[in-house]
Amino acid sequence: PAKYRSLIAVAAALGRGQANCARSQAYMARQAGATAEEVLDAVRIARHLAAAGILDAASPLLADLGGKPIPSEPAR
Repeated sequence: PAKYRSLIAVAAALGRGQANCARSQAYMARQAGATAEEVLDAVRIARHLAAAGILDAASPLLADLGGKPIPSEPAR
C-alpha cells in the first residue's frame, strides 16, 4: 500500500540526509492514511539505523584504543 511505501521512503530519505524528500514523503504517507505516530516511527527507525552504523564503524577504532566494542542496541 502507498502508506507503507511512503513511510519506507521517509526513513530512506532521512538516512541519505534528504530533508525535503523526507517531508514530501511524510506528507504523502499522511495523505495515504498514516498517523503522525507512524511517521515518527519511521524517523526513529532511520535514527536507529544511522546510530548503529556509526557504532559499527567505530568498533575497530575502539579496539585499537584498547576499548571493548560497543554493541548496537536492538531495535524495539
